[in-house]
Amino acid sequence: MSSGERRSGGFKAALSLGAAAAFLVLGFQNCSQPLPVDPDAELLALSKIEFAYDTTIDQISHMSCAVAQPGTFDTGAYYSYRFGAYRNAGLKLSDTFIAAEGRKPPARQAEILTESPANVNTNIQFSIRPLINFQGMYTSSGTPVRGQDYVNIFEALGTNDLADLLARVEQPTRVKYLRNGTVFGTRMEGSLYFTTNPTLAGSIRTNLRNDAFLAQTYAHLGADTSADTTARGPGHIVEGSSSNVNTQVYGRGYNLKFSRPSIGATPSNANFPDVILSEVTERHLLPTQNQALPGTWSCPDTVRFRIARPEDVRANRITCSMAPDPAIPTTELTIVRNQLRVEDWYVDMVNRCVVPKKAPATCYGTTATSVQYDITQTCTEGTGAACVSFVSFCYRQ
Repeated sequence: MSSGERRSGGFKAALSLGAAAAFLVLGFQNCSQPLPVDPDAELLALSKIEFAYDTTIDQISHMSCAVAQPGTFDTGAYYSYRFGAYRNAGLKLSDTFIAAEGRKPPARQAEILTESPANVNTNIQFSIRPLINFQGMYTSSGTPVRGQDYVNIFEALGTNDLADLLARVEQPTRVKYLRNGTVFGTRMEGSLYFTTNPTLAGSIRTNLRNDAFLAQTYAHLGADTSADTTARGPGHIVEGSSSNVNTQVYGRGYNLKFSRPSIGATPSNANFPDVILSEVTERHLLPTQNQALPGTWSCPDTVRFRIARPEDVRANRITCSMAPDPAIPTTELTIVRNQLRVEDWYVDMVNRCVVPKKAPATCYGTTATSVQYDITQTCTEGTGAACVSFVSFCYRQ
């Protein structure tokens, strides 16, 4: 072997040793332990996460039946107000949350939702509240009753499964249905019941016309009744916030207006109550710059229906078809069927009337000797020649 070959071999050996040394250094660096996380700093960071949810509905209906005591009728078929998300509405993460946390992996976003105090253990709630104090609530008896005067809908927010779904769904898609192991699943839908008597039902409509609104708010999940009915706002969640919780809360408000029914150009009798839901105006309860403007609503005559008793249809006191739905429903029938289930009601789109399928038919109770289906004639709510009840629909365009 020449001296050059010996020098070349020595250089290759040195290079190999150098590469091995470099590999060993890098190997030890890659096996180093991560820096410890300061739990106090982590809790502080989570406490500063803002409220993350944005909920919308796209349909509201009103049923004027009001002679039945709670617990004595089918609450799936009968109600005072029913609301829900059926087309493009539902639940999503707010634009504010996406702007602040949206670049993080979905798994980390979900962790933030389940660990931040502002977003865990939260219910979507509907009730009727006064315009001057969002913490107030209109009730049938003076004491709020869950499932009657207010309702918590959908699933509780801040759970692992729902947080993971919200973090992974493509924005701005909204979630309106969840499987829950039952046939029906969990819908983004709820109902309120002010059915004790016509006076109560009428007073709620009067309040909604003047100084109250249908409120979609958020409540803290808990057994305490006051916590369950508190409309959460920045004043409850954001440390140091000067926001007034009586007028600034998370959610949306729906101002409802009512009118007397008419048939074509013929108005109802002057004594007929204002039972038709005729106008909906939507607004934010906590205006922010990053939220989309609320939608506009439509309440056409074609989705307003008289409620007929089955025996009156059979006796030809009112013309109303008790027949199956057409094979291909119209858009308007689909809107109606969102809230009047096919198992509960016949729907006649031509004569604009509906008939309950199940007995007993409790819209008029037992105090009405007859129902005055001619709205141009005098009538009395709930008794004697009772005023015909109506169900009317409004939907978000």
